[in-house]
Amino acid sequence: MQKENKHDALFAIAQDGLEILFAVQFKDFMPHGLFNRLACFFGGLQGQKYYVKNKMIFTLNSVKVWLEIDPIQMRVIVKSANYKNSITEQLKAYLFRIIITAYWNEPLISFKLYQHILHLFKNISFYHRDTVKEVLLNNNNDAYQELRDSVIKGINDDYLNEFQELQKKIPCNERCLAILFKSCSDSS
Repeated sequence: MQKENKHDALFAIAQDGLEILFAVQFKDFMPHGLFNRLACFFGGLQGQKYYVKNKMIFTLNSVKVWLEIDPIQMRVIVKSANYKNSITEQLKAYLFRIIITAYWNEPLISFKLYQHILHLFKNISFYHRDTVKEVLLNNNNDAYQELRDSVIKGINDDYLNEFQELQKKIPCNERCLAILFKSCSDSS
């Protein structure tokens, strides 16, 4: 990574027009490798990227995103170009969840898979939404299996491989699947 230079014209141009989307402040602890984990994940995406010390600018779904880690203040600052549309709101929710997922050292998912899961969840019946609550509260294995089967049937071929790879990385038990769908229901 490059050393930060306050007079770097390229970096100044790259951050032009960005506004703060949100900041996450950690109270007691922030993992030392959080920025590296996020940089490795977003660095693998297509599009232009620019890294300087604890900051990076990248494009995600054609939106310019700034990610900065402040280890002294224990916070993550996310800025983006000011677009007022539903994709930007999904992107904001996605970035927040990616930061929290990276904090807990869980596997990170692509924005496209995240969008697909959101769309899938909107199409799941209210019965299955109640099943999510039942799985989460009662740890009901039968309800979990039924929910999992309906999810896998709903995932189209474009995302099935990524979903299966995700399942290999984490044994997606009833708790993890319920949390995934609970977080998706909060966005809908």
